[in-house]
Amino acid sequence: MKHTEKKKEVIPVRVAKLTIGPISRKLSGSGTLRGRAEVEVQTELAGLVTEILCRKGQQVKQGQVLARLDDRLLQVELQEAKVGYEDAKARQSKAEYALREHAHVIERARLTLEDAKVAKIKAGLSFSESKRELGSKLKLPEGSLSKDELERVRLARDHSEQEVARARLAVMQKTLDLTSAMLKKGDLNQDLRDAKRQVARSSLSVQKALLAVDRTQIKAPIAGMIYNRELEPGQRISAGQVVFRVVDQSWFYLDLRMPEAELPLLALDQRVRVTTQSLFSPVRGRIVELEPSIDPRTGTVGVRIQIPDSPAAGQRPLTGLPADFMLRRGMFVRAQIEVMTHPQAKLIKQEALIYQDQQAYVYTVRDKKAKRIAVRLGFARENAVEIFAPELAEGAPIVIVGQRTVKDGTPVRMVPATPRRGDSGTPR
Repeated sequence: MKHTEKKKEVIPVRVAKLTIGPISRKLSGSGTLRGRAEVEVQTELAGLVTEILCRKGQQVKQGQVLARLDDRLLQVELQEAKVGYEDAKARQSKAEYALREHAHVIERARLTLEDAKVAKIKAGLSFSESKRELGSKLKLPEGSLSKDELERVRLARDHSEQEVARARLAVMQKTLDLTSAMLKKGDLNQDLRDAKRQVARSSLSVQKALLAVDRTQIKAPIAGMIYNRELEPGQRISAGQVVFRVVDQSWFYLDLRMPEAELPLLALDQRVRVTTQSLFSPVRGRIVELEPSIDPRTGTVGVRIQIPDSPAAGQRPLTGLPADFMLRRGMFVRAQIEVMTHPQAKLIKQEALIYQDQQAYVYTVRDKKAKRIAVRLGFARENAVEIFAPELAEGAPIVIVGQRTVKDGTPVRMVPATPRRGDSGTPR
C-alpha cells in the first residue's frame, strides 16, 4: 500500500512558457579600436620650440596651429625679400613709364619725318617751277630779257635746287631719327621684360620666405584628437622629427579574422553589435571591407568593421558616465555579426534542455504529467535557444527546474518561473 502511494507522489516543477520570436545566428570576435585616420606630425624645419598651443586629449581642427618655432631670423629674411620685391616693382614701373614716354618720341619722329617729306615734295615742285620759268625765259628773242632778269631767274632755280637737296637731307635725317627711336624702343622693351622677370623672382623670394615662416608653425594635418606630444617649450628639434600624433575619431575601425568556413555568411554593410566594458549599451557598426583572399597560414579572412564615434550615434549609455564620453582608440571591444535571422522561432530557456545519447530533450506538462519530447536545436543566444519540435506550440509549459527528477509520465505540479532581476521570465 505504501509502495503504491509513493508512485502517485506529485513532484513540483518550475515551468516557463515556450515563446515565438526572432533569433539570429551571430559570429563573434574581439579586438582593439583604431581611429579613422592616424597621422604622425613631423616638423619641416629644425628650430627652437617657443610655444605649444595644445594638450594631450584635445580635439583640434585641420590646419590648427599646435606649436611654434623661433622665426625671428626668417622674419628678417622675409622683410628683405619684401624690400627686394618693392624695389623690383619700382624698376618695372620706371621701365613702363620710360616706354610710354618713348612712344611719344617715336610719334613725334614720325610726324617730323612726314613734315620733311612734305617739304621735300614742295621743294621739288618749286624747283620744277623755277626750271620751267628759266626755260621759257631762255626761249624769248635775244634782247627781250634783261641780264638782271635772267640772272634772277637763274638764281631762283639754283635756290630751288638747293632747297630740294636740303629737303632730301632732312628726310634722310628724320628717317634715321625714327629708326634710332625704334631701336631704342626695343631696348626699352627688353628693360621692361628684365624688370618683370626681376619682379617675378622677387615675388618667388617673398613666397619662399613666407613659406619658411609658415613652416615654423606646426599644424594639424587632419581634424582629430591629440594622442601624443613629443616636445616641450625651449626644446631644440630637428627637421623630420615626430612631435605629435593626431587621431581622427569621427568613426573607428575594428579589424577581425574570421574562419574561412564563415565567409559565405559575411557581406558588406552587415550590421554589427559592438560592446565594451565601458558602456552598458551596445554601439552599432557595419562591415565595410572583406579581404579578397584567405590567409593560407591561419585559414581566416580579414573583416573590417566601421563603428560610430559616440554612443549617442546608436544608443546612449546609462546614467553615471560623463556627458562627453566617447569611444577611444585602443579600446577593447567585442563584436557580434548577425548573419541569419529566424523571425518566428520557437524559443525556450537554455536550462530546460537535457541530453541523453547526444539527443536533446525537454519536458512539457500534459494532463498534469511530465511529457518528454525530443527536440532539434537551432540558433542560441544568452538564456534562450531555438528548438524544432512539431509537438510543441506557443505557450506550451516547458520544465526548467525539476526536469532531472522526473520521468516521462511522472505526475507533476507546475510552479511558474520566478523572474530574475532584469528577466521577464521568458526567453529574451
